[in-house]
Amino acid sequence: MASRNRRTRSKAPAAGRPRLREILGKTALVAAVLVLAAAPAVFVASPITYVPPIMVLTCLVLSLVYLAIVSRRLTFSEASMADSCERGAEVEFVVTFQNRSLLPMVRVEPSFYISDLFGAMDVEMNQTLTLMPRETRDFRFRATFEHIGTYSAGVSRVTIGDAFGLFRRTIVNPRRHEVKVLPRIFDLSKLDLSNISVQESHKAYQSIVTDDMDYAGVRDYTWGDPIKTIHWKLSARNADGHYSTRLFESFGNPSLNIVLDHTAPGYDAESLMQVFDGVVESALSVGSCARESGLDALLMYQNKHGEAVSTNIPSVQESTALIHDIPRIVVDEQGRGALDILNREIRSVHGAGNVAVCTAHLNDEMVTLLTEAKLRDRNPLLFLVVPKTLEGRDRDEFLAPLRRLSAAQIGCYLISDAEQVRR
Repeated sequence: MASRNRRTRSKAPAAGRPRLREILGKTALVAAVLVLAAAPAVFVASPITYVPPIMVLTCLVLSLVYLAIVSRRLTFSEASMADSCERGAEVEFVVTFQNRSLLPMVRVEPSFYISDLFGAMDVEMNQTLTLMPRETRDFRFRATFEHIGTYSAGVSRVTIGDAFGLFRRTIVNPRRHEVKVLPRIFDLSKLDLSNISVQESHKAYQSIVTDDMDYAGVRDYTWGDPIKTIHWKLSARNADGHYSTRLFESFGNPSLNIVLDHTAPGYDAESLMQVFDGVVESALSVGSCARESGLDALLMYQNKHGEAVSTNIPSVQESTALIHDIPRIVVDEQGRGALDILNREIRSVHGAGNVAVCTAHLNDEMVTLLTEAKLRDRNPLLFLVVPKTLEGRDRDEFLAPLRRLSAAQIGCYLISDAEQVRR
């Protein structure tokens, strides 16, 4: 199989230096051969002494003509066995090369590549082959996609060389073959949403009748509650002067709303891709578990246009549109979009009884909102994705707010990938 060379965006500017050195080296070699071939003609005045330099020049010209012909007569096409796959799956690519000339192609060097989530070159594989006149050959290579997202892969360029290895022509492939890598959905039966979340929802929405309105119960008024939900008669009887707020009857089954945060703190590129995997797969796995437990589940996120979206939990086969709509993970130290969605959700009069947040952020505002959700008789859950590269004191400082969530008896799952939730 071809050799594998890891490349990053930061190394790209230096890529031309070896090529420049190669050109200068070959130029010096040709010049040296010409000088040696022409040297006898300086000392011996005979026509035969001009034969060697003439032969060298003829070979050079023929090599250039040969390269011009074969480079125009080479065609190649690429295809993959699948346009989409689950994360971690192996996809086979087939590249068909055809020599449409009557000359053999002695040195064809295709370069195959796989991009990363951010569009940079991640893996490059080089291969050398020969093609006989009119020959068609299929070349196959396999690629494993470790992270969710849309990637491009295939042939980046093809380099054709002459018989002497002196001249080369590179054909850059402008086409990009895309592969959508879909999330894996795990069985989270150990999460036991049916025995915890549903019970909490039913307790929150236990119906009683008083005055002339149906509502589920009362609690102390908190900032953000609509004024029209205040129970004025009961508030007037409160000796401490506190207002009481009605909890209204739920319309439909107890439900779970999942807030997906597609942002992360300033980690390196590999850690960002791991975080993206963990956040998306946790959200979809929790949603799938909720549906199997009899809960209605919605996925809430901010799409690539900055719009807040609520949608049903898709299956793996249906998640292609979701991956296209969710922005690739970006660095945002606060996770502002997800915080705004969570804030609106917990303040909604008819919001879901259960709220799960899948995020890589843990800051004071996130903890405050989750605590407020608990005070509003919601059942909040936090799925916090922490990359394995976060260690030592940095990890301890990042996780310090967990003590507040523990004191508020808010469930928190600390994971590096969604598979850990089911363990």
